[in-house]
Amino acid sequence: MLRNKTSGWKEQLIDYFLYKSDERKRNPLVVSRNSEKLEYAGIKNNPIIINRSTVTKLIDKHSLEEEFLKELDEVINNSIFALDSIQHTTSKIFITDKQNKDGNPIIFIIRENDKEGYSNVNRITSVYDKSNLQNLIYRTAEQDRKIYINPEKEEEFREMGYDIEPRTNNIDKIIDIANNDYESFIKAVIKIEKGIEDNNILDKIYDRYMAMDNVMLINNDIEEIIDKTTILENNKKLKSKKSLSKEKER
Repeated sequence: MLRNKTSGWKEQLIDYFLYKSDERKRNPLVVSRNSEKLEYAGIKNNPIIINRSTVTKLIDKHSLEEEFLKELDEVINNSIFALDSIQHTTSKIFITDKQNKDGNPIIFIIRENDKEGYSNVNRITSVYDKSNLQNLIYRTAEQDRKIYINPEKEEEFREMGYDIEPRTNNIDKIIDIANNDYESFIKAVIKIEKGIEDNNILDKIYDRYMAMDNVMLINNDIEEIIDKTTILENNKKLKSKKSLSKEKER
């Protein structure tokens, strides 16, 4: 059975600081009597608790200030979005709107539907600032884990600017470009391979390449097209320059 169900979070925290060294005080602190505000992430509506040893770790290891800890119940009830944990299937990671001095978001981890005596609880196992959160989001999506956005905080989530879609590798990106803009793809390949910077020449090469149904991009014939087109277009430019020069001399 859980104790401290009738005491508020701040009162329990004061009790923790007063009797921090008292080893007889081992019962966890009840941060919230329910998890209604976390249900958007599939969390069962159990009391939210935190072990006294975890509170000590938050202060000593993660350098969380007492003033922040006093507001922990409100912070938890106002999370922006959540991620399935990659490492632990019974845990979820919640992202808050709070940041540390370096601008890293404060996150907290919940071990859901845990046991405390005979009671089912949701246990806070850590609270800390998270650098490179975007990479964690990418890895979560890439491993087919779920990402949950708080429906009450959708605008705040958009303002945070995180991308929740899986990253595609470079090959997939190139294939996507080829499928959606084949002309640019062909010109880019020719530009890279042959070092042609003249867009007019690239246009001519592409037009002639497309006019030849039997020519594949990876083919010796493309080399001939490129060479002949480049020579032809450069000769045209040279003739044009010579004509302009003669006109100036007259």
